[in-house]
Amino acid sequence: MNVSGIDVRRENVRLLASLLDVEGAELAAKLERGMANDNSIVALSLEDRHQIVAALTPDAPWGLTELRNVLATQLKQHRDREEKQRRARLHQDRGQRPRDAA
Repeated sequence: MNVSGIDVRRENVRLLASLLDVEGAELAAKLERGMANDNSIVALSLEDRHQIVAALTPDAPWGLTELRNVLATQLKQHRDREEKQRRARLHQDRGQRPRDAA
């Protein structure tokens, strides 16, 4: 099964679903539904990615380590992009304001 661009074996998807806590119950159900329906791809929201990274510690089972690392990288890229956009808006806002008379 392809989870956010990473091929993950079905038994590891089951393991991941079992590792998600109460807050990840909806995501666990999504993963289990994907397996039950023989879906080859499961798309993840930003929140899903956060939940998986939180559930998988750096010493995650071997079959899930790559997924954790890729999702952590995706989340970092997302944060970096948001920060860059925030700075651009801040810079733009400052550039549009008239200077105070001295």
